[in-house]
Amino acid sequence: MNTKEYFPQRPEAYPMIYAYSDSNPLYKGLLKVGYTEKGVEKRVAQQYPTKPPAGIVPYKIILAQSAMRNDGTRSSKGGMVKGGCFWYCRGRLCK
Repeated sequence: MNTKEYFPQRPEAYPMIYAYSDSNPLYKGLLKVGYTEKGVEKRVAQQYPTKPPAGIVPYKIILAQSAMRNDGTRSSKGGMVKGGCFWYCRGRLCK
C-alpha cells in the first residue's frame, strides 16, 4: 500500500479562517467571518477595492488563524455561508 494513503499530503495552500470589524458605524459590534487560501490581509483588502483618503484602513482584523487541523486535514469553506456574513460578537463568544 502506498504511504500517501496513510499520510495525506498537506495542501500547498495555507488555508486561514479570519474575522474583521468594519469601521462603518452601521456595522458597529459586528464581525465579518471568512475563509481564505490567499492570505488574510490580501483577502480582506479585496473586499475594499476603493482606497480611502490618507491611507486609512476601513477595517480591523480581529482573528486570523490556520484552518489546518493537527492531523493535517483542513476545515473547508463548505461550512461558511456563501459570501460570508456579519456576526454579533460579545467578549469570549467571539472564538
